[in-house]
Amino acid sequence: MRKIIYLMFVSLIIGSCKQNKEEVDSNYVISQFEKNSKEIEKVEYQVQRIDTFPSGDVWNKKGFAMVEKNENDENFGYHFYGKRNDFEKGLLYENGKGVEIDTTEKNYELISVVAVPGSPGGQMVVENIFHLDSIYKNVELIEKKNSYLLKYTLEPATVYDTTASERIVELRKPDFFPIKITYRAKKMGRKHVIQQILSDIKTNSSVNNSLSDYKDLVSSYDLISPTDTTNSLY
Repeated sequence: MRKIIYLMFVSLIIGSCKQNKEEVDSNYVISQFEKNSKEIEKVEYQVQRIDTFPSGDVWNKKGFAMVEKNENDENFGYHFYGKRNDFEKGLLYENGKGVEIDTTEKNYELISVVAVPGSPGGQMVVENIFHLDSIYKNVELIEKKNSYLLKYTLEPATVYDTTASERIVELRKPDFFPIKITYRAKKMGRKHVIQQILSDIKTNSSVNNSLSDYKDLVSSYDLISPTDTTNSLY
C-alpha cells in the first residue's frame, strides 16, 4: 500500500513539473517582464555597447545611465542621464529637451531631441528597459539556466534597405530584468549588429542619484550659447 501511495505521489510531482514547464512560454515571460517593469520607477546601470557596422568597423564603448520612468514623455516614455566613459560630456534628457553637461568646463549645451539617441550619452541608454517590442513577425523563447531569451523576428525596414532583422532580449531570472540586448540586421546586404550588455543594475531605492542632482549642476553652469534664450532649459 505504501509503495502504491509513493508511486502516486511521484507521479503527481512529475506531472506538476511537466505542467509548469509547459506554462513557461513566450507569453508567460513577456507578461512577467511587464509585471515586474510596472514596479520599477527608476534604474541605474553600467553598460557596454558593441556595434559592428556594415563597413566591418567595430565600435566598443562603455558607460552608465540612470533612467526615470515618465509615461507622459511623448518621445521615449522616460527621462535620463547617460554618460560614455570616453567622452567628457554627460547627457541629461527631460521634458523633450536634451542637455550635454561638461562638469570640467562647468557649462552645458542644448541639443535637439532627434539628436538625443545618437549622442554619446544617449548611446548608453537601453531602449528595452521598460518596454519590449510590440511590432514583430514572431517571437521565440529560449530558456537558459539563469535567464530567458526572447528572440524577435522583426519586419524589414525597406526605407533603410534593412532585411533579416532580429532582436534578442535576455532577461535574468527571477526578476525578468533585461541584461543583454542584441540587434542583428543586414543593411544593403551587409551585417549590422548592436549589443548592449548591462551590469551593476540598481532599481528604485537602491539608486543613489536622481535627475534632480544633474539639474542642479545645469542651474549653476553657463550655457554655451547664452544668446539662445528661447531654448533655455529651466
